[in-house]
Amino acid sequence: MQPPKHSLFGRSGSPSRRLDAQASALRSDVARKACTLIAVLAILAVIATSTFLALLQSSEQDSALRTIQASGRLRHDLDQLQQLMLDEHATLYTSIATVPLYKRAAYDFPMSALLALTRDARDSCSENHVCVSRLSELDDMIGRLSELSFGLARKVADRPGSVAMGDPQLEEIDAYFYNVLERVVDVRLAADAKVDSVVSKSSLDAKWFTRVLLSCGVVAAVLLLALIRWNGRIGSHLRRSLHQTEEVRSRYQRFFEGHPLPIWVTDDETQKIIAANASAQRDFGYTQQQLLGMSLNELRVEQVLGQLPQLRERRIEQWRHATQSAGIWVYRTRAGNRLSMEVHHLRIELDGRPATMAVMVDVTTLIQYHERLEHQARYDALTDLPNRVLLGEYLGESLLRAATTGQHVSVLFLDLDRFKEVNDSLGHRIGDLLLKAVARRLQRLLRATDFVARYGGDEFVIVAERSDAAQLTGMLDRLIREMSEPYSIGEHELYLEVSIGVSTSPQDGAKPDLLTRNADAALYAAKSRGRNRYQFYKPELSRAVAEKLRLTTRLRRAAKADELRLVYQPQIDMETGCIVGAEALLRWHDSELGEVSPAVFIPLAEETGLIQSIGTWVLRQACLQAKAWVRAGLPAMRVSVNVSPLQLERTDLPGVVRAALDEAGWPAHLLELEVTEGALMRNAEEAQRVLRELRALGVSIAIDDFGTGYSSLSYLKRFSVDRIKIDRAFVCEIGKDSELEALSLAIIAIAETLSFDVVAEGVELDVQREFLVRHGCSVAQGFLFSPAVSPDDLARMLGDTAVATF
Repeated sequence: MQPPKHSLFGRSGSPSRRLDAQASALRSDVARKACTLIAVLAILAVIATSTFLALLQSSEQDSALRTIQASGRLRHDLDQLQQLMLDEHATLYTSIATVPLYKRAAYDFPMSALLALTRDARDSCSENHVCVSRLSELDDMIGRLSELSFGLARKVADRPGSVAMGDPQLEEIDAYFYNVLERVVDVRLAADAKVDSVVSKSSLDAKWFTRVLLSCGVVAAVLLLALIRWNGRIGSHLRRSLHQTEEVRSRYQRFFEGHPLPIWVTDDETQKIIAANASAQRDFGYTQQQLLGMSLNELRVEQVLGQLPQLRERRIEQWRHATQSAGIWVYRTRAGNRLSMEVHHLRIELDGRPATMAVMVDVTTLIQYHERLEHQARYDALTDLPNRVLLGEYLGESLLRAATTGQHVSVLFLDLDRFKEVNDSLGHRIGDLLLKAVARRLQRLLRATDFVARYGGDEFVIVAERSDAAQLTGMLDRLIREMSEPYSIGEHELYLEVSIGVSTSPQDGAKPDLLTRNADAALYAAKSRGRNRYQFYKPELSRAVAEKLRLTTRLRRAAKADELRLVYQPQIDMETGCIVGAEALLRWHDSELGEVSPAVFIPLAEETGLIQSIGTWVLRQACLQAKAWVRAGLPAMRVSVNVSPLQLERTDLPGVVRAALDEAGWPAHLLELEVTEGALMRNAEEAQRVLRELRALGVSIAIDDFGTGYSSLSYLKRFSVDRIKIDRAFVCEIGKDSELEALSLAIIAIAETLSFDVVAEGVELDVQREFLVRHGCSVAQGFLFSPAVSPDDLARMLGDTAVATF
């Protein structure tokens, strides 16, 4: 039965989009409700303010009305008070100014009525302390007026006619009476002023309250209208959003189906695919009906541990923040192919159930590229043997394993003897093919448990685990024997020999670096003892290597500090005794080592490459010294300088010679360069080219130590040299060994046949001088004539001895 097909975007677009839309709608709804609540609260606040102000205005108006009513009551009381006092005063004047025709009633001052009126007046202005105080004073004044009036009235009653108009007592009563009336008027005026103030304030407050209430009404109306309009706009916006959501749903449905990356959705509970796009169907080779309902376990093969740096760099930042990487998984397609996919998971909810959307990137090519890089990082590109990195790892593991098994781990450091000669003579292509053949032969000769790596150049390292020394010795003998068998490289049949240095754990070290270093020291000893042999490590070999390093360091320092010097050994015409030339010889005196033999430091300089810079310095210094002798008034003579094989091969020797001659201003024909046969034969074609350029400059060429090397007459003729030198090894046997004397005679004969000059080295005895002169060799150098001397000593010799003219 076909599983149901789910529509990822059936409701509101993609899951992530739908979640975003829901979140946005929720935020909009919350914002709308908040704004509505704020607007309603604002309207209610305006209404409450209006109500409060209205109540406040009503209260103030009631207070003003009470004040006016109290003022009217006060005025009424004061008017009655004033009237009673006027009536009382008129009665008093009547009793004084008229003669009674009948019996009058007794005089009665209306004290009680007046005090009742003032009391009522005080009650009406009880809130006005000034008014109450003045009315209290008025009570006192009325009491005083009552006393005065009663006294005068009793006097008139007792003696009628005793008080006449203008009486002082009457005038006093009048004055006091008017003071009382004046006080009544003051109280009334104060009450009137209070009423005016209250009325004025009430009028102003009424105007302010009216404006504020009108403003509140306007604000409430504006807020209400704005709320109504805003709710209307929100409704319109929601309608538009619903329409846009429907468009987005359709667009993202198309996006999911047409996305170039494989995407599928799995149910979290069953791990089955419930949706898949066209790219997933295409890459995995299944139809949509076949993918739907399949479990991930039916497609997954394995997970690739870790993540490649290249993959981490190529991720899109937004996607990395929105998803969770599930690593790299290997899937099997319907056709059986393996696909490496970097998978990113996005947790979603589909139809109310948790699900996972997986977006996959095909990284098969990158994985393969990474594997190639890993291989290149651990294997030699030329021979496909393990390189130093893998060698170090394997050797470390072997030492750990040997610590538990008790076996010995040996490191064999191999170096191909004279491989450079093959490389230089036949070219690097043949040299590379030869290295590959050597690698294959080593793999064939070793056991499956042995490990061989290319260390660099023509050096190889073998790691062998053996239980006893006899097994290791048999292996070494077989290697020496088999590696010397010929190699067929194209049309060439090549022969090589191998030197091997051996160190064994634990006696020679328990760490990989130490074992390798000690094996290298043993290799150096094997090569120095004749090559094509093996040498086991001994502690003294490390001391020799350390001493070599120390000597090398001091030699470099001496070369930089100009601590080297030249001495000169004169070359003598043995028939005339004249100096015909001088050979420049290099010497080194070290402050710690003392005088170091050239036989020690010259090979070291050649091995380290220092000979090139030193050789250039020797050429310059010899030419400058020869010119200095001439400037001192001494006759010019030929100066000979030795040239190292490395100078001949690796530097622009003609250019160096030309620069030295130009700097010193020395004639080229008075400079002789001495080269050995071995140097010429290491790369004959290149040597012939360099010598041809030197001869074009006018420089003379001499072959040093003739007879100790190849002694190929055909090559000797091709090089067109000017002079050959008989080695001291042959000269010292003159008069001792007739066979070696014959070799000296042969060299002289070759020189004569090829029209070369000949010079003998190391002449120390008269018998040697006589033999050489007798057989045609007239020029020599040696202790019989002079050792190598300083430039000043040679200058004195030149001044005392005739010099041959060139």
